[in-house]
Amino acid sequence: MPILGAHASIAGGFDKAVRRAHQSGCDCVQVFTLNTVQWRAKPIAPEEVARFRRALEECRIVCPIGHGSYPINLASPEQGLWTKSVKAFAVELLRAETLGLEYLVTHPGCYIVGPQEDGLRRIVGALDAIHKGTEGVRAQCLLETTAGQGTSLGWRFEQLARHTRIGRGKMGLEPFRRLLADPRFQQTPMYLETPKGEEDGEDLDAVNLRVLRRLARDAKAARSLRDRGSVPLLAGRQAVPTICRGHCF
Repeated sequence: MPILGAHASIAGGFDKAVRRAHQSGCDCVQVFTLNTVQWRAKPIAPEEVARFRRALEECRIVCPIGHGSYPINLASPEQGLWTKSVKAFAVELLRAETLGLEYLVTHPGCYIVGPQEDGLRRIVGALDAIHKGTEGVRAQCLLETTAGQGTSLGWRFEQLARHTRIGRGKMGLEPFRRLLADPRFQQTPMYLETPKGEEDGEDLDAVNLRVLRRLARDAKAARSLRDRGSVPLLAGRQAVPTICRGHCF
């Protein structure tokens, strides 16, 4: 069964995010390392780390990862903001390292004005500077694919619909069905970045995870029948992997 999870709020502490994820039925979790709209935060205290790691163990949540704060723009044409973003992301990598996170996700950034190529060069330069300034840090950067709205970069890897409920976007359920059916991704952690809230009194993360797990069970049953020579997988379709909204690495 694939490893499925979601982004969880750190309100009240990092350990609270783990327990929220557990309540929603997550196998893995993504968290912010600080307030999403602030540049600075107080250092993470050792007792916070201990509570976070203990919650992961108690809730059996695996593969925790971080997400960078929203003000960061590694593609900014404004030198002051670009420099501030580089320094801020380096700090967040260190915070991820403190929490024991293997990866930190960030939006590539917005080029604002001028050609896209200039924005891409600024992102490359930012990442080079960040890596140089965090040498020896084990936490790694993951660049998030985007829908390409405005001047956002990172959209050409895949053209994606905006965040919405699993199966209700323009892609429907088929890309998720194929992704979850592909044996190459059975041990790949996948994190929801779908809208939060409730539907008919049920947490939306729980709803989306249930849909994905149903698709995974259907795929497993289809493989079992295929192996016995009864029916082909996905009615004869090849399970082509598709990277959908959320993070896969």
